[in-house]
Amino acid sequence: TTCANCTVTREALTHVYDNCEDTTCANCTVTREALTHVYDDCEDTTCANCNVTREPVDHNYVDGVCTECGDEEEDLTIKASISFADVANRTEITTEIQVWVQNGITVTNARESSTSPVADYSNPVRFYKSTSIKVEHPAITKIVFNCNTDSYATALDNSIEDDENYKVTVDGKVVTVEFTNAVNAFKVARLSGQVRMDAIDVVALPVVHEHDFTGAWQYDADGHWHVCTDATCDATDTKANHTYDNACDTTCECGYVRTVGNHVYDNACDTTCNECNAVREVAGHVYDNCEDTACNECNAVREALTHVYDNCEDTTCANCTVTREPVDHNYVDGVCTECGDEEEDLTIKASISFADVANRTEITTEIQVWVQNGITVTNARESSTSPVADYSNPVRFYKSTSIKVEHPAITKIVFNCNTDSYATALDNSIEDDENYKVTVDGKVVTVEFTNAVNAFKVARLSGQVRMDAIDVVALPVVHEHDFTGAWQYDADGHWHVCTDATCDATDTKANHTYDNACDTTCECGYVRTVGNHVYDNACDTTCNECNAVREVAGHVYDNCEDTACNECNAVREALTHVYDNCEDTTCANCTVTREPVDHNYVDGVCTECGA
Repeated sequence: TTCANCTVTREALTHVYDNCEDTTCANCTVTREALTHVYDDCEDTTCANCNVTREPVDHNYVDGVCTECGDEEEDLTIKASISFADVANRTEITTEIQVWVQNGITVTNARESSTSPVADYSNPVRFYKSTSIKVEHPAITKIVFNCNTDSYATALDNSIEDDENYKVTVDGKVVTVEFTNAVNAFKVARLSGQVRMDAIDVVALPVVHEHDFTGAWQYDADGHWHVCTDATCDATDTKANHTYDNACDTTCECGYVRTVGNHVYDNACDTTCNECNAVREVAGHVYDNCEDTACNECNAVREALTHVYDNCEDTTCANCTVTREPVDHNYVDGVCTECGDEEEDLTIKASISFADVANRTEITTEIQVWVQNGITVTNARESSTSPVADYSNPVRFYKSTSIKVEHPAITKIVFNCNTDSYATALDNSIEDDENYKVTVDGKVVTVEFTNAVNAFKVARLSGQVRMDAIDVVALPVVHEHDFTGAWQYDADGHWHVCTDATCDATDTKANHTYDNACDTTCECGYVRTVGNHVYDNACDTTCNECNAVREVAGHVYDNCEDTACNECNAVREALTHVYDNCEDTTCANCTVTREPVDHNYVDGVCTECGA
């Protein structure tokens, strides 16, 4: 209270703390123990000493008093009674059943195994022996049966079976049943004797209504909610904002539809909306062909693609419409490096058999000729002292004769001799040559040629050779068309047919050609019909269509004085008549005549005619 710098004094100040939990004074350094918040009761949310708030807390009742705030527990139990004083509460009666209803309690007395029908009413109500009594009410914790006499109470008590779920007590004419856990019904299955009863009291727990918000959504522009499905309850759950899958989604899960703009894409080919990331299907970028680098729809730029063709013969790109000329295969080890196609084996493999004379086409003492599968084998006597051998199986080619094998484009000949010794004799007979290679394997002699040949001749056998067959491997013979024959034509054009009688190939059909517009005959011989030459007039010498020049007599005038051609009306200057002399009366250029004129002499010479 006394100033540290002078002797002035003051009244002491009250310490200031932010709230009960604050331990240090806001105006000085003095500290304290934190205080306990004070609330009026368990429902109170604001501390009585400061502004700190809390959530309400549950009461903790002990003997009906809350240990937290001292509030007495509210008795929420339901106490109801049903009276049997008159039939006003009876809702049904038959010989099998009677039903009583009052204050939410239903009592049913059923005949069950009783030999007597359900009793008609007398005051108090009668429940006969062997019938059942069922009491119904939500959440029953205790039932008090108010019987008419102690003996009826005893009869009822004897009828109730022992059960751990409830406790039965009898006090005079009152039978009480208390339940461990609340039940919605209690049944005495069989009365051991008649029971008369004035009323039944029921104690029950309050039935807490639980809202059911599983019904249809309710909504407006601001949000959506549910209404309790119980028709007697108009409670709603918390109104919530509409939710959408994305910025462009129009429909909330509740069914409310809002208005939004269209999806926003960067360009015609963009698949993802800038607003909501929704993905759409688009055809993709559009390019004119593989070489085109800018999309026609959105101008997106790409690297030019390589054209793709199925194989070397394919002329149209598989990815665009660009066409090309077929390209040649480039085979390496039998596979094309361009398209992967395997090289077709076009080699010709043929054989000629000497098994019988069916293939022999000629036999003399000088020659025998065998023909089969395009192979011709000729065995000539040459310098042999013996004639060509007649047939025996296998065929015999004598010493000093020749063997000639013919076939187009031979690359290999395989001589299948009858024995190894005959193969050796043939091998010894073949001269060495750089153009072929000879190998012997047992009784087989093979000749392989560096370049294809159309014939191979063993000029002189060094010994007799017997042979079963000859095999030939040859290149395919490529047919080259010959289009040098006569023209073929129709009104639309002309062409050639291959001169090979076995080939009907044609060259490209071409249009007819003419020297000029008036020419009627094409080089192929086709004659067309055209109009006459076109001239400007009867005296015009050059055709307007083809520039052909004709001879005409020239302009025709009546006489020298006539200025318009009689044929074409061409106009000229009038000509002067020409006479031989002054006595001449007929114009030298036309038929006009005149009277003779007098000479006009000057210095002895006529100035008109020079006479």
